[in-house]
Amino acid sequence: MSQKAQLLSSVNGKITAVLLVYPGLASDQGDAEYADIVEAFDPKGVVYRFRQEAPGFSIKVSRLRAIVPDARRMREIHDLRPGTDILSVLESWREEIKSVNEDEIITFRRWAQDPFLVLKTEDWTILLDSLHNRRLCDFFLPLEVAQQAGSDFLVRPTRLYLEGGNVLRGNRCVFIGQDLIKENEKRLAYTESEVLAEFRRVLGIDEIVQVGLGREVTRLMVDGGEGAETWQPLFHIDMFMSLGGMDAQGEQEIIFLGSPDQAVELLKAAGNPKVLALEVEARADALFQEVGLQLLHAGFRVISMPIFFYDNATFSWNNCLVEVYEGWKRVYLPSYQCAHDPEKLNPSFECLEVEVARIYASQGFEVIWFGNGRFFRTLARHGGSLHCAVKVMARKWD
Repeated sequence: MSQKAQLLSSVNGKITAVLLVYPGLASDQGDAEYADIVEAFDPKGVVYRFRQEAPGFSIKVSRLRAIVPDARRMREIHDLRPGTDILSVLESWREEIKSVNEDEIITFRRWAQDPFLVLKTEDWTILLDSLHNRRLCDFFLPLEVAQQAGSDFLVRPTRLYLEGGNVLRGNRCVFIGQDLIKENEKRLAYTESEVLAEFRRVLGIDEIVQVGLGREVTRLMVDGGEGAETWQPLFHIDMFMSLGGMDAQGEQEIIFLGSPDQAVELLKAAGNPKVLALEVEARADALFQEVGLQLLHAGFRVISMPIFFYDNATFSWNNCLVEVYEGWKRVYLPSYQCAHDPEKLNPSFECLEVEVARIYASQGFEVIWFGNGRFFRTLARHGGSLHCAVKVMARKWD
């Protein structure tokens, strides 16, 4: 392959293919959960729905050995350093290997964003698959997708540990969460500079902007808390930042950045009673502001966006899909409003979503809401939202 593969943009180009992973077997419930997403993309013929049909995939140990003969050979094949502990990776798959050998079905997760990254050449879509996936099903998902999607999909292994939610590609650089960089230092026994060099080489890009605090802090309670350490405000950067392409003058790249205090102030101004129950730690906004200042100093235009913490869940409107294409801009957003509202959160979400739409529209975006609020509330309580559950596989520039 002579063409240089590059990481697919997170913002530029019209979306022409997306991946939805229906966890477990295909079902009417799965169709209902994804109904708004399918309705938005199906008319353009761009939805690729990955379904796990009975009996699912069944990988026998003998077949697994054919893929991984032994740890030493694995390092030789994939140029892995001695510090890479492949045996620990295989150990993490022990229960799943036991299940498939007993002819049980291993269900895929709906988090299509995380197991792999999408690289593009002029002719190929390349699924960059990490050798360090914690779950066996995540390791095999790109292989299954490539098999079902057709002959123009390739799977390329990488020694890097990947989390799709911690990697965003903008106009002039790739943004990578510091947690992901530190995790690769640990797993690969690399220095920071070696990890960054490997990301540049593998992703086909020159400039990386690290998103984080430059030091370890205790996680926010809404993000796990209880002594866990992190280098960034939330565990994935796509939960608190979204990219908006270039500004109207074509001078600065726009970054929409979550602000917990902005959400609190909006609800207070609206006299919303739910604000009294908000579980926003006093230090939360300072962490986001610190990242915002770093991005400002790096030359980006940073625009604040409400991010709502409630009942130990993060409700994000940065976790979205963005298109900047031939003079128009479009953003696909999750709405958390729903008909069945026992938590009585609709007034809060209505207040915040009006402001979210205004902010995106002020930067020239057409706003498209996905309205299955119960689905998105469920995703939020499991640590994600729209961007986490939808993988953009292809974009068109002309």
